[in-house]
Amino acid sequence: MEKIISGRRRELTDAIKSHVLSGLDRLESEYEKLTSARVVVDRQKLEHHVEVILHGSHIEIEANGRDENLWCAIDQAVDRAERQLRRELDKRNNHHHKSLAEIDLELAARDELAEAVNE
Repeated sequence: MEKIISGRRRELTDAIKSHVLSGLDRLESEYEKLTSARVVVDRQKLEHHVEVILHGSHIEIEANGRDENLWCAIDQAVDRAERQLRRELDKRNNHHHKSLAEIDLELAARDELAEAVNE
């Protein structure tokens, strides 16, 4: 996965970059088909703004974090991206339908149970 980390109105230290990369590694392990990640670290007055943009196979996620503490803003943005990614993956995995044979078996079991209760 291509990882781009940039800073607006601030210099990025190695510690900041390593913290961002550890969060991106966590996201990459969750979904292997991510092709690129872009993180923009910005400072506006007293707040730090972190924007995480993920691109992948049929997926595009944008998450923001905002806090007075830079480390909290990074964690917040990565956590929000992870939550969105998990929600997107759950939507894709929940489209498995039952076969007609399984539905017939369930209906037959309900009918037998209803007959047993009525007797």
